Order: sequence, then C-alpha cells, then structure tokens
Amino acid sequence: MTDDLLTRFLALSPADRRQLLSGDAGPTGPRASQIPAAPRGPWPVRLPVSPGQQAQWMMWRMAPDSVTYHVPACYEITGPLVPALLIKAVNAVVARHEIMRTTYAQEGVRVMQVIHRDLPADVRIGTAGSREEAVALAAVAAREPFDLRNGPLVRVRLWRFAPRRHLLLLLLHHITVDERSSRILERELAVYYRAAVCEQPAALPPLPVQYGDYAVWQRTLDSDADLVYWSKQLRGAKDMRLPSDHPWPAVSTLPGATVQLPLPHGREALADLSARLGGTPFTALAAAFAVFLAGETGTDDVLFGCPVACRTDSAIAELIGYFMNSVVLRIRTAPSVTFAELATEARDVVGGALRHQAAQFHDVVTAVGAKPGAFHNPLFDAMLVFLSGDQTGHHASLAPDLPMRPVILPMPNAHRYITFTVVEEPSAATLTVHYPSEAYTSSTVERWAGRLSRVIARAAAEPTKTVADLVSSPGTLEHTGR
Repeated sequence: MTDDLLTRFLALSPADRRQLLSGDAGPTGPRASQIPAAPRGPWPVRLPVSPGQQAQWMMWRMAPDSVTYHVPACYEITGPLVPALLIKAVNAVVARHEIMRTTYAQEGVRVMQVIHRDLPADVRIGTAGSREEAVALAAVAAREPFDLRNGPLVRVRLWRFAPRRHLLLLLLHHITVDERSSRILERELAVYYRAAVCEQPAALPPLPVQYGDYAVWQRTLDSDADLVYWSKQLRGAKDMRLPSDHPWPAVSTLPGATVQLPLPHGREALADLSARLGGTPFTALAAAFAVFLAGETGTDDVLFGCPVACRTDSAIAELIGYFMNSVVLRIRTAPSVTFAELATEARDVVGGALRHQAAQFHDVVTAVGAKPGAFHNPLFDAMLVFLSGDQTGHHASLAPDLPMRPVILPMPNAHRYITFTVVEEPSAATLTVHYPSEAYTSSTVERWAGRLSRVIARAAAEPTKTVADLVSSPGTLEHTGR
C-alpha cells in the first residue's frame, strides 16, 4: 500500500476501514482500472478536457497574464551536469505523457485538448554571474504568461552560475500538472537522465492510459450520489470568513505575499497526537486548524478547503496530469468538546470527504445553493495543505553525483483564499501562509501563523483540553470574535 493510500485508509472511520478490508473498496480504495482507451483520430488528436481542466481554462481566459496557476519547480544542481542529456531527459518525459504535449482550443461551448504527436519543451540555457542572479532570473521567467492555445506548455530554463553549479527551472501550467504530477516528473526526469548517461533504455513500464483517456472517462461518471452527500454535509453552514484588514478588491488578479515560520516540535506533536487519537497527522492538524479558525471567527461551525489528489484508479497512479480537486471540511467546534473528541470528528469528516471527492468543486457549489462570484470563493476563504516529507521532493537527485536542492521562488499572485501549508520533514516542520496582500497585512498573518503553531503545541500537550480552553488559554489563543 502506498503512503497516499495508507493515509486515506487511516483517515476512515473504523466501520469504513472494516468495509474496505472486507473487499468492498469503494471510491477511496485501490481498484483495478476502469478507464478504457478513448477512440483516437489522426494527429493532432482532439479530445474533451476534464472538468477540472475546463475550470482552469476559464480562469486563464479571465486573466491570461496571471501567474496564480503557474507551477514552478526550481532546483539548484551541484555536480557534473550535462545539459544536453538533461534536455534529452525532459523531452523523453514529454514524449511519454501526452498531457505534456497538449494545447487547448475552444470549439463553440466545448473546450478541447489538442494532443500533438511532437511538441518539444521550450528550452533555454544561459549563464548567470552568481546564484542570486540565477534565482532572480528564474523568478522573472516563472512569471512569463502561458498561451494555452499554442504552447508549448512545458518550459525548461537552465543557468550555469559557477563551476559544477546550475539552477534549473521547470515551469508548467496547472492545467497540465498537479502536486503529485510534479513528483512524478521529478522522478522520471532522473530515470531518463541516468539512462541517457549510461546510453541504455529507461526502466519505466508503459503507461496503461493517457490523460485524454481519463478526461473522456471522467465525463461518463455519475456524481449524483456524491452531490447528495455534499448537499447534506454543507446544509445550513454559516458564511464563515476570516476578518480582513482591508476590503477584498473586485479584481481577477490579486498580489500575494508569504509568511513562513518553523513549527517547534510540530512534527513530533502531530505524530504523537495521531498515534494517541487513532487518526493521521493530517486529521490532527485539521482539528487544530478548526480550533484556530473558531477562535478567529467566533463561530463553532468551521469550514475550510482542502486539496485532494483524486487518483483512486490504479491506471492513473503514475500519470502526469491535472487530477486535483478541492473539498470542503466542515468541523463543528462546540466549546465544551475536548480536542480528542474534535480530532475524532475531524477523522470522520476527512474520511467522508475522501469517499465523495469525485464531485467537482464547482458542482458542489451549485448543489449546495452557494452563489459563485467572479471575485470570491463562495464556500471558504482558508485552505489547509499538509505535505509529508515524501511529498516535498527535498531529497531529490538527478543522479548519484547530482543532488538537486529545491529553491523556493516568490509567488507574486494569490488565490482568493488564504493557504496554510504545513510541510513535515524528518527532523522538523514548517508553516507557510500565502495570502492576498491587498486584503491582509503581514502583521495579521504573522500573528495567525504564531497562534496556529501554539494551538498545535497545546493540543498535543493536553488533548483533554476543551475547545474553549484552547481558544482562551493564555499563550495559546485570545478569543477575537469577528
């Protein structure tokens, strides 16, 4: 069982775990592939986009110059890199995955994938006078807008800034990749590079399906049962908003900023909580996040967003593409409930969300009667992301003598919500908050980050404390109301 599937399994309630082990896997468990190969015509092949891609297309049409949905992966490479072999490896990955040589076209009311037989990556190689200059060049390159109609949608930028020192930027659009796809790309790039060095074929099994097959298949699925679940789960939910320092601007593109801080003992706290309370580090984190939001908004009915991978079919486990969806977690934080009890509720809420993750977010918005707006998210304004060490790529290498150290580039644009990301490493954990800087001040976000950190620490130390205790305890949270 992979780490991803194990996490999902442990997030289920005991009854659902028994159902899974009894042989009825349901929508959250691994299953044999149900995705058939879609009929193909001559090149370029034209197939419908997936619902998630259609949403990405619409956001690009609204703001084609926005970098909000750019996915940059930047690495400092140390060692005897051969640029020509790196480019060969990149184009081998592009040849393997159709989605990486796909552009998009509007045909009436339909948006189509236009899959090309050959569409090499856009590659540029240069030099820089220093590491700092190379990083600055990469930050500028990461902001260059994409043309989804014409492509190519895979960009490679490589700068040599010192002997045996390079900076690599892989830039894609979110319509092409999700978070797990970035890890697949990183891993396969290393496989193809090592094969090129040894002048041998890459040891990768054939892909059972391509993303276009998945997109066609996904549109045949009946999500009515999932939408019924979400309608019941979110019925009567309050409009919960974190208080902003300034009015939200009515524009499609928002400038963004980032606050980051270490979580002292955060990794140990989450691991200890999950072990004692019978959940996962994420469910413990979700409960702590709910306490934090309750204190900041003055409500005991908390909603926040969470990204899910939506890779429940075995055929797409190692496929690059855009599979991600957003789910809404609703956790009721009654003041008298203990944190241990709240963590149990969070576990059940996460399990239910995973079982019904196939319903597209925009369909959920419609099903629950929320009013979508061009300039706000109708269901939440806070997103919680949890990345364990194996999801971050911090220990990647292109070859045994070519370690790759990730370089974090500034993110100039923000979504219309605040993203709280906890990254768990073997020896530490960090919290990064990315936010719209025209709605919130840095001092507010820094205060929030510190308070969330203290909630995690206090809950781990005393899980029998009630929500009211955690909200009001000195040194943890002061109740601020709305």
